[in-house]
Amino acid sequence: MALAAPDVQTVDGVFEGYADGEPRVTLNEVDSSLWEVTTADPSVIRLLRERYPDAVTTRGAAAR
Repeated sequence: MALAAPDVQTVDGVFEGYADGEPRVTLNEVDSSLWEVTTADPSVIRLLRERYPDAVTTRGAAAR
């Protein structure tokens, strides 16, 4: 998320991350304090849980 736009406030922004040409993560910034993250990559989920321990899983997603 720091790479998305560290010095710019974004509202309703969508950022996509790719590795090896494949989509790995989508960040949907609703406002400067609310991010929705979509990924099926377990390494991304682990990293997010480490860096943002207060984050919650929503929409019935099964983050393991």
